[in-house]
Amino acid sequence: MKKNLIIFTVFTAMFFMVGCHKLQWSNRSPEEMNWPKAIEYCRNLNEGGHSDWRLPDIDELRTLIKNCPNTEPGGECKWSEKNGILAEKRCFPVDTSCFCEEIENSKGYYSRLGDDDLLWSYSTDSFMTIKAWGVYFRRGAVVESDKLSKRYYVRCVRDGITKNSQESDPAADFGFNHPVIMGTLTRSNIDDTVSKHLPDIRSCYENELKKDPKLSGRIAVNFVISATGGVKSSKVQRTSLENEAVESCVADQIEKIQFPTPKGGGVVIVTYPFEFMPVASRR
Repeated sequence: MKKNLIIFTVFTAMFFMVGCHKLQWSNRSPEEMNWPKAIEYCRNLNEGGHSDWRLPDIDELRTLIKNCPNTEPGGECKWSEKNGILAEKRCFPVDTSCFCEEIENSKGYYSRLGDDDLLWSYSTDSFMTIKAWGVYFRRGAVVESDKLSKRYYVRCVRDGITKNSQESDPAADFGFNHPVIMGTLTRSNIDDTVSKHLPDIRSCYENELKKDPKLSGRIAVNFVISATGGVKSSKVQRTSLENEAVESCVADQIEKIQFPTPKGGGVVIVTYPFEFMPVASRR
């Protein structure tokens, strides 16, 4: 009972002024999670007698930064919902205005709440909507990552005013349900070529299915087609299958494919989804 009382006392002190509003912060989540799960976590959180928690936007999350003037509110780092600037290349580690130097043996130096980890915000990259912004408190850095990355923790926020209407938007599945193609090859060019290689791709899954009869899920592979139609690189960008052997095999099979030559000689970037399930499950 005493332990709970101490935790509650610390919790109720987590208030910071933002404009005319006080923000109240939850305890940090016990586990890392992806962005859709982070939204669900805050939506379902009941802590300190409150259930109106939400995931903070990047401006709100930046109010927790200290000792890094560039990324504190009003600093040189430009990524901000308020300013409408959320669609540029990653600012870490290229843009030096968006992080500070890591200091050894100083856990929590850049955080008002003692954090030393990656924390999600609700703010989405307005161009690459598969990505969302966050803060890496070990360096006071404003960063962005794939929404399905599981390396981020969560601190939820409430102000007693904002209604919690956040949802895990369809953009989180960008390239996971439907192919996304950037370049001069058409969807039919890609579909027709990939379909010829589906038996080899399917064999990657069937080999592992023998070991785990319940294995099923989806993989989205990101690959780059060169000016000559060959695949320059191939990697699994997101997965619900979570089987490294299948994922590596599928990426290797994609890299062997010869696609039509792109018009104009440019490269084509593709994110292509594959769904795997036992044949009996598809009936």
